[in-house]
Amino acid sequence: MRKLLNIAVVIAVLICPMFAQGPSYPYQVNLNFTASTGTVTGYNMYRSPYASSACGTYAKLNATPFTSTTYVDSNPPQGAYCYAATALDNTVESGFSNIDSNILIPPPPPTGLGGSVANGNIQFNWVNHGGYADNLMCGATAPTKKITYLTPEVTTYTWTNVPSGPEKCGVYETSKDGPSALSNIVSLNVP
Repeated sequence: MRKLLNIAVVIAVLICPMFAQGPSYPYQVNLNFTASTGTVTGYNMYRSPYASSACGTYAKLNATPFTSTTYVDSNPPQGAYCYAATALDNTVESGFSNIDSNILIPPPPPTGLGGSVANGNIQFNWVNHGGYADNLMCGATAPTKKITYLTPEVTTYTWTNVPSGPEKCGVYETSKDGPSALSNIVSLNVP
């Protein structure tokens, strides 16, 4: 049996400009590949940690072989990974396809964002899940303007001298694995 050809990872939503919030959560990795000619009765997909420019030990992701040339790794944990596929001809498994490496999965988004308004200031609090810095975003109709970049990451922040009017705010984490999705949105009104 020949090896599979051309595994491709489609994570368009995970490719974000610097200091921009990440994809929607939960994250997923969409994989597709083209099989070589020959008898194929199924496929297996494998994932390995990626560190120091090398893939580690691979673990099979699927419990039973699948027959499509696509696979979705749903809600993978934060980190950097390599992916490879194999083909089955009854019980004989091919070697790994080409390896797609350094696929980055960011941390989960912050949760529980809350805010209170007093004397022209907004006091925020939230829970982090694995980044190294936080970005607080606010805007009158949507959180599109960065208010502050907080490093090391924290779980509270006071925005002082806030202009009067409505504010919709959210926070996202940054990490070596990329930016997280935006937290829940909190709507506040500054008198």
